[in-house]
Amino acid sequence: MLTEFLNAHTDDASFFFSSPTVTLLTQGIAAEFSQQVKFCELDT
Repeated sequence: MLTEFLNAHTDDASFFFSSPTVTLLTQGIAAEFSQQVKFCELDT
């Protein structure tokens, strides 16, 4: 059911997934969260 919903709605908004701005933003967010964090900083 969820797959059918996504397939039906992503066809209309396919530009969102292929947009360079969104791709760069997503890569920036992924890079931000992939940085190493010291163990002592986890419990703040």
